[in-house]
Order: sequence, then structure tokens, then C-alpha cells
Amino acid sequence: MVEAPEPAAQREPTLQDNQNNTEGDMSSQSEKATGGATAAKPRQQQFHDQEMSVIGASLAVKGELEAAENLIIEGQLEGSIRHTSERLIIGRSGTVRARIESRNLTIEGTVDGDIVSSESVVILDTAKVSGNIYTPRISIADGAQFNGSVDMEVANRIRH
Repeated sequence: MVEAPEPAAQREPTLQDNQNNTEGDMSSQSEKATGGATAAKPRQQQFHDQEMSVIGASLAVKGELEAAENLIIEGQLEGSIRHTSERLIIGRSGTVRARIESRNLTIEGTVDGDIVSSESVVILDTAKVSGNIYTPRISIADGAQFNGSVDMEVANRIRH
């Protein structure tokens, strides 16, 4: 017997669901507001009822990134990240070669570098992570690739 997938309303929303639901809406809203011309501004998405800024898949950034807003990284970033808002997500197409400081970090893509997270790190099954992780709470999904160490005691003293 084959079971049908759960309807979207009965399961936890994923980043992909949110991208599919907001991309069309954003372009039509932008076109209406500007008479057909689109404004050059950061892309915004909703994730679990939180507004998120997006570094898109076609962007490559080198240097230090400091952010005080919820952020999704779908592009490439090399350097360091200091993120002080509620949620940082490395998306499925995101590739980060950096030391990351955050509160709550979710990884769907690739990260190469140490991670210091004051609240939690979630590594999903599509993720590839290489580096040491310092956090009081961690979840590593079956199928995720992880090479490094986890220190949960030191992380209890971390505060942003």
C-alpha cells in the first residue's frame, strides 16, 4: 500500500515550500508597486512566519558579513559571519567557507569552517559540514555529512 504525502497544511513547512510560495508573489507585488519595473532591493522570504533576507544563489561574497536580521544564504560566502538575529540558514545551494557566529543555525548546504552558536545548530540530511561546532544544542540528520568535533559544554558559556 502506498501512502500519499501529507498535505502542505498538515506538515512542517520547508524552505523549499516557502521559496515556491513567495517568489511569484514577490515579483507580482514589485511589478504592481513600480509599474512593471522591479526595484533593486534584497529578496525577502517568509520562513516559519519570520521574514528572511536572502543572499541569492548567483551571489559570491568575500569578506566579513555582519547581520542583525534573519538571513538565508543560497550563494557563496568566504570569510567570516557574525549573525546576531534569531535565525541563520545556509540553504541547499549555499556554500560557506567561513567561521560562523550565530544564535540559531540551520544548514542545508555546504559549510567549511568552525561554528559557534549560542542556542542551536541543525544539520539537515542534504548538508556537508567540515569544522568544529560549539553549541549547547545540536541535531544532525541521518544522511548529513559531518567531519569535525562538537563541544556542547563550552557553548553553554557563549552569549551574543
